[in-house]
Amino acid sequence: MSAARVEIPGSAPKRRAAEQTVAPADPGHLMTATILVRHREGLPDIEKQLLSGEFKPVSREDAGGITSAEPGDMEAVRSFVLQQGLSVIDENLATRCIRVRGTVQQMDAAFGIHLQYFTSSDGKKYLSYEGPISIPASLDGVVIAVTGLDQRPIARPHSGGESF
Repeated sequence: MSAARVEIPGSAPKRRAAEQTVAPADPGHLMTATILVRHREGLPDIEKQLLSGEFKPVSREDAGGITSAEPGDMEAVRSFVLQQGLSVIDENLATRCIRVRGTVQQMDAAFGIHLQYFTSSDGKKYLSYEGPISIPASLDGVVIAVTGLDQRPIARPHSGGESF
């Protein structure tokens, strides 16, 4: 990784011993990922007010403005993904999300990863990567997470007959 990139903390998938790499991903396979951008500046003050009981209720619109992303942060991330050849599918200032689409090869280059197929402990094949996601140093602290690149199944079906 070059000095111009930084890792997103906590972005490396944790694997179980039974999970194994089985095949490289098709570089031309199209996929979608979601980039989460940090909150607007000033949000920690809101948290202190809430915890102290001094917070005054606000309208839904005002709350959205308080918890949304900074337009400049969204623009910086949009510029980065477009430079990487990814398409912006959707972006939402209030939810601080930018959904992008591109090939495996473009995602690998954009996020400093190597997508490949793994098998889960129950033998199911899924797309994922090893190691942490990295981004340009200029986006350090701006990009909080990138989801959709680790497509490991999370939920497991219950076996029949169990009651809860």
